[in-house]
Amino acid sequence: MTQIDALETFRSGIPKKFFEYFAERCRYATLTKLLSIGYTFRGRVERGRNATGTPKCIKSDNMNIVNNLAVPTQKRASQPVDDLDGRVSDGFLILSNPMKILDVGCGANKYPGAIGLDYNAKTDADVIHDLGDFPYPFADNEFDLVVSFHVIEHVPDVMGFVTELYRITKPGGHVRFVTPHYTNPDWASDPTHKNHLNSYSFDTFIPEKRNFKFYTDVNLKPVRRYAGLANLWRSLGIEWLVNLDHRRPGMRFIRQFWEHYLCTVIRGKEMDFEFEVIKEGNSH
Repeated sequence: MTQIDALETFRSGIPKKFFEYFAERCRYATLTKLLSIGYTFRGRVERGRNATGTPKCIKSDNMNIVNNLAVPTQKRASQPVDDLDGRVSDGFLILSNPMKILDVGCGANKYPGAIGLDYNAKTDADVIHDLGDFPYPFADNEFDLVVSFHVIEHVPDVMGFVTELYRITKPGGHVRFVTPHYTNPDWASDPTHKNHLNSYSFDTFIPEKRNFKFYTDVNLKPVRRYAGLANLWRSLGIEWLVNLDHRRPGMRFIRQFWEHYLCTVIRGKEMDFEFEVIKEGNSH
């Protein structure tokens, strides 16, 4: 069996009820991420066949993937699937309102299904723009999800950077940052690192935790805050304890104790933050 045959078998063999099940039980964001990954994995098999009966394959740019996300359903299905707000055409379900994702500072490892933004033309970016030059070439409230992996520690203006990502994210959309903890032993090995960050660096963007009201008008609601530790401390279970406040908010004193007294010995590695964007009209 050739790779194309295998992809075609994958496309035609998944029952429609599989997608209906996930439409009912998964969050829209999670579902769209899974589908975009699956779309990339399939090799982007184009609807229809060529003259020899072999499935036609195309290579589309990511702008089109985001705006016309397709997922496989039963072959030759002809009825729309109302549960997923889409339509079926020649065995493909077309989502009419797919999630629009931006990967800021995408480098060579762009987030699946995302539009890539980077200053370096040698990367996989779809849009080339200096990340320190505001505004970015996108409209207000354009994206459902904005991700930025190992970028915020490099930018010249953290406040301006977060404010710009807030501007281009839809109300209720999400922004995700992954960045080194300032005690990461590898932090100093990169001379382009500018900003030292810890578990509380984004509190100034959270209204109820903001110490200086005049700093910013950006309002973020925390969804996830996870601090990874060096391997030794992870293996001893200390990483689990530090992040226990994610499940049990009453245990947040453990993170605070680690940040204030222990982190220079029990060193952090990588932090993962996710926030919901709060704007007028979606305040909680």
